[in-house]
Amino acid sequence: MYVPRVALRARQLSDGANRYMQADVEGPFRVYLYELVTRLESAKIASAADSSADSKVRIIDPPRVAQVPVAPKRQLLISAILLAAIAASGGIVFVLQQMDQSFSSVHALRQFGLPVLGGISLVVASAGGWRSRTNTIGFIAITVLLFVVYGGLMVAASSVRLTI
Repeated sequence: MYVPRVALRARQLSDGANRYMQADVEGPFRVYLYELVTRLESAKIASAADSSADSKVRIIDPPRVAQVPVAPKRQLLISAILLAAIAASGGIVFVLQQMDQSFSSVHALRQFGLPVLGGISLVVASAGGWRSRTNTIGFIAITVLLFVVYGGLMVAASSVRLTI
């Protein structure tokens, strides 16, 4: 089995780095030593890769961890989603109202140009009034719940801070 010299050298370097890191070194010196060994490894791998003719690997700058995490602005994102949902629901209601082909009053039917023989009025029974109130109370409760959840998400988004 053929193993390139670069891979063997990288394995030897990482073994050496592990020996250094396993030493009983504490505090900032350990971090400095780790960075130094990592830079040494990358430099040796880059020089070994440059010396081989068939490899075009070149390490310009080693990768590093960002000091400040990158994330979307959660409060703005939650607000935009709420507004988009309200706009979409309003748009759906508008489209359904425009597609409705029924007449809501006798007057609207007369404007259509046909003779009207009569109209049927709405008779609300006592159970129907209760149902209407229940539907209204349910709508108000769901709307209040929506804004309570929105407020909770805003508070949670403002208190969450990502740390490394």
